[in-house]
Amino acid sequence: MGYDLHITRKSEWFDEDGDEITLDEWCNFVKSSSDMRLDGFAEIETPNGTLRVESEGLSVWTGYSCHEKDGNMAWFDYFEGNIKVKNPDDEIIKKCTK
Repeated sequence: MGYDLHITRKSEWFDEDGDEITLDEWCNFVKSSSDMRLDGFAEIETPNGTLRVESEGLSVWTGYSCHEKDGNMAWFDYFEGNIKVKNPDDEIIKKCTK
């Protein structure tokens, strides 16, 4: 079982009302960061072939200590005014709070 961590300006990430992070803000943040990369997609190989997800704000944290070790990637995805990270470990959570 997994979980998502959301970076948000709202009281609750799922609220319809409240301040949002704009896609431009997110992309500018990623582009200005020396340890983040804006890819716009993620791919993994599965026994049944390649799984590809595309999202305009999908970024990877290249400064992650497990980056590309055994296929590990720390993906940060922009979605509906929030940034979402799936199944973050302690290191990724610490990155989210900076």
